[in-house]
Amino acid sequence: MKKNVFYYYILVLVAALWQTQARAADYYVEVGGVHITSDNYKNITAAGGFTAVKKGKITFDNSTRTLTLNNVLIKPDEYKPGISMFIDSENKERPLIIKLVGRNVIEPTNSVAVETLENAVVVTGSGSLEVSGNVSLSPGGQLTIQGGCTIEAKSPVWGNAITIDDAQVHAVRLWEDEPCMCAFRGIKLKGGSYLASPQGATCEYRGDMYHAIRGYVFVKGKEICGEVLIKRGKNTGIDNAATPPSTKEDVIYTLDGIRMKLPFERLPKGVYVVNGKKVKKE
Repeated sequence: MKKNVFYYYILVLVAALWQTQARAADYYVEVGGVHITSDNYKNITAAGGFTAVKKGKITFDNSTRTLTLNNVLIKPDEYKPGISMFIDSENKERPLIIKLVGRNVIEPTNSVAVETLENAVVVTGSGSLEVSGNVSLSPGGQLTIQGGCTIEAKSPVWGNAITIDDAQVHAVRLWEDEPCMCAFRGIKLKGGSYLASPQGATCEYRGDMYHAIRGYVFVKGKEICGEVLIKRGKNTGIDNAATPPSTKEDVIYTLDGIRMKLPFERLPKGVYVVNGKKVKKE
């Protein structure tokens, strides 16, 4: 009898271990509110349970944390984000990479198109992405838009810091007085990207905006820009200073080697060497 009981408990233990091993690994990325896991990552389609995916092809490579959108239309249920990533302690230092192929659209209703709680987001690829919702892009960390892609944001773009590197971004606001683009730690244009419209706008820090939002925004005169167009240009190796350096530690020289004592934002237009790096003042 004791022997039978012993074997019974062994079978129970083996079954429990098998269930634990068989449980799908969660990759902490969602499409339309549905988790991508080790079981379903090869079938991110409506038939695979991702009902927000209306057309196109989505693939996910967990080894590089890359979500590839290939001519995709994502329309999630109301209040659900298009693409989201919640806290992942295992990959908290790794960005979510969204690679664009062809024309892609994310249309949430009363929610955000792309959001993360704390991870950085990199949008790259040769394709385009049209995003809408309450907020178009809202990562909890750094937002980098690069690689020649085009972003059409029909609602604001947020980020802890924003870098636009050899990419085109058109962003508009939804509500009066809110900024169309805002980053707490600054907005940086690289790889030839430049502010095409509105002409004469600058990037400044504001701490008293719509809904207590604070951060760097584009401003023309005293008005916060409700629409901006950042275009791709020729990569000259000189960064465009969307967020002018303004700390006391900045060391600024002209190309002739003359040290400037004025803050960067008070200098005339031209190219300067700021902390050892060429920066263009528009």
